[in-house]
Amino acid sequence: MAIGGDTARDDRFIAPSVLTSVAPDDPVVDDEIIGPILPVIAVHEVADAIGFVCQRPKPLALHVFSGTKPRIDGVLADTTSGSVGVSCTVLQVANPAPCTKAREWIL
Repeated sequence: MAIGGDTARDDRFIAPSVLTSVAPDDPVVDDEIIGPILPVIAVHEVADAIGFVCQRPKPLALHVFSGTKPRIDGVLADTTSGSVGVSCTVLQVANPAPCTKAREWIL
C-alpha cells in the first residue's frame, strides 16, 4: 500500500488508499470497489492498458489521464465503459447522460 489504509469500523471510515504491487488476478481488481480505494497496476505501454481493459467485462467507469490528444482518442476508440473521465476523477458522474451515451456527451 502506497498510502492510506487507516480504518475505523465503528465510524464506518476507510481512509483514501492507493494499493501498489497489485497483480491483474488479485481480488481487488475483479471486485467492484465501493470506497476510496485505488488499485494501481503498472503497464509498459498504453496498448497494455487497453488490452487489460478489453479482456474484462465492461467497466462502469474509465479514467484516462493524459495531455496527449491522440493518446486519449486512441484509448476512447479502443475501449468501452459506462462513463469516461478524461484527466479528472469525478466530473463524469455529474453528467446526466445515460451510460450508453456517456462518451458522446462528455467529449
